[in-house]
Amino acid sequence: MSSFKSLEPFVLFVTNDLELEKKISPAFEKYGAYFSTQNTEVASQIIDIKRVDVLLIDESLYQDRTIASKYRKHIFDLYTKTVEKNPKAVTLVFFEKKLSNFINEFSRKSEVLIKLDRNNIDKNKVNYILQTFSRQKFKSLVLNDFKAGKKFSAPLFIYNDDKNGYELFLNADEEFTRGKMDLLIQKGHNRIFVKNEDLVKIFDSSNMYFSEEMHQTRKRYKFFLSYFLDHSADEKTYIGNQLSDLGKDIIKRLRKLISRFDNPAEALCKLPYVRWTEISHGLNCAIYIIIWGDYLGLKNTDDLAFAAFVHDHGKFEIDFKPGTHGKFFSNLTDNIDYKKHPQLCLEMLKRKCIHLDRRVHDAIASHHENFDGTGFPRGISGEDLTVEAMLLSIADLFDHFKTIHAYNQHVTADKAWAELLEVHQDSLLGTKYHPRLISRLEDFFRIYQKDKVKKTA
Repeated sequence: MSSFKSLEPFVLFVTNDLELEKKISPAFEKYGAYFSTQNTEVASQIIDIKRVDVLLIDESLYQDRTIASKYRKHIFDLYTKTVEKNPKAVTLVFFEKKLSNFINEFSRKSEVLIKLDRNNIDKNKVNYILQTFSRQKFKSLVLNDFKAGKKFSAPLFIYNDDKNGYELFLNADEEFTRGKMDLLIQKGHNRIFVKNEDLVKIFDSSNMYFSEEMHQTRKRYKFFLSYFLDHSADEKTYIGNQLSDLGKDIIKRLRKLISRFDNPAEALCKLPYVRWTEISHGLNCAIYIIIWGDYLGLKNTDDLAFAAFVHDHGKFEIDFKPGTHGKFFSNLTDNIDYKKHPQLCLEMLKRKCIHLDRRVHDAIASHHENFDGTGFPRGISGEDLTVEAMLLSIADLFDHFKTIHAYNQHVTADKAWAELLEVHQDSLLGTKYHPRLISRLEDFFRIYQKDKVKKTA
């Protein structure tokens, strides 16, 4: 048992299975304070004095039927108490049989509840969940919501690439001047950040249409993913239908947001998140697909945007170390297990009873394939690759260049596109992507540049 008086975030594991604990506890080594117990009374005392960020519950506690009913009530009480203190807590339930009463009685009181087969779990799956759903200390706000001359009820921050951290930009109740706005635009900042605990205060005191809508859309996507990664939701047609409907709702929301900008290119530059997370990446890629798919006249743009939500989550099934997503040039492309993630994603979709049309299905399978045949997993090339597959691949790499992560600083959309073109031209025969598709998208960015010139003239 580790000390838990001062460390944050906090993980509480209620289990009596030492082997299971040994298997997954390494996932928490760099996460924060970690405490395990099989005593529900001790667990309750901890919850009384500590906000629990991750609660893990093991069904094995109930294998002894003489005490099962007693402890079952205790566990549900622990879960309820945890969520009352921290509605954003991540709750993982490890089950023996997915149709057991114990599993079915768990309602989704917390923002993230994921039920996992204890016979098919390891530290990598837990790592992936933590990386995907961890509570962020700062929330981002869309710059379009800010007008010169206004004051805000909480301090605002920007992300400083050079310092690799957040820095104060505006004190609470300080005027947001025209000079402040010009400085942000000059430096290419499209997002401002607020501390997580101040988000509601900002929303209550200011009209933040873009930021509030993106916040609600992100919450829906997190809910979508909590079911997508949930083992107990496998082979259930009604859940597959619910996920499909939820995906359509998210895409509808993104389309509405995009339509509120002066033009789609402006939305592509200003709407996506600037910090890389699994959730931000899925939403960002969907935004790019909607904008570019409409520009190219694709008939299945919304289906391809749905594919963007899930295309990378096959990584949940492999030995993938958190934080290494950016090393696509070396480690990842040489990693045999990593090359399986497109197919593993398709298998997850099948288990969730989600059916996609053939071209969108192939786009997920081929989003790491290259026009010159140097991609993976099959090494297909040329006209054997669909436009949908190439567009998803471009969106995936474009977001890598545009967002902040361990291997990259935030850049403007123009700069990200220029870096993508360098990769394209440095590949075999200068054809990493389909030349005609690249040409069409170059026209897209030229049109945007002309619009920018007109606005500044």
